[in-house]
Amino acid sequence: MNKTKLKILLSALKLFNEAGTIKIIIQKIADEAGISIGNLTYHFKNKEAIIVGLFDIVSKDVDDIFLEMPLIPSEEEVVQIELKLFEIQNKYRFMFLDTLSLIKVSPQIADKFRANMEHQVNLIYSLMNLGVVMKTYKEEPYEGYFMQLSKVIWNLYFNRITRSEVMSEDYGLVELGKDIWMIIQPCLTDEGREKYKAILDVELERIEKTNKV
Repeated sequence: MNKTKLKILLSALKLFNEAGTIKIIIQKIADEAGISIGNLTYHFKNKEAIIVGLFDIVSKDVDDIFLEMPLIPSEEEVVQIELKLFEIQNKYRFMFLDTLSLIKVSPQIADKFRANMEHQVNLIYSLMNLGVVMKTYKEEPYEGYFMQLSKVIWNLYFNRITRSEVMSEDYGLVELGKDIWMIIQPCLTDEGREKYKAILDVELERIEKTNKV
């Protein structure tokens, strides 16, 4: 990607995160990037194309995380994957705040949202089934239970930023981690509870210390 295109995307990302996508016009993005409107539309014909460009970056970032994941990840590696996904969510927060508006912009964006959601739900589901093999998770009580639980966890993650904005509360990674722990705890074996609780305590302590700096 050339420098001008990247500058446009980063400028749009900054503005979208600050004010949402509806209020931002391409002239403002051009001004933020320090280029002419003609230069901007040469690279991206409209705001929709810029949004699609940002979605492509997010998709690549997420794919890179999954590609780095070992075939059989340890509990520590699973937590690290989750933390990286949370960082992406913070970086592209406008996508989680403007979801309904964005999917109405174009079928292409709606398809990207849907594919990303299915990918992450399936990842959570796969990790739960892997946990059964590794004896950190109990067998699912009935068929479809893990898939439904995966969607509940994904929903918590996906709506974290919206909840923070609407409820005016600091619902960050610490709070999210505690909620996910509460949800999965009944599904864990004694060994699983020990392992995940130890990892969670270390990570939450690290995040809390980082937030205080």
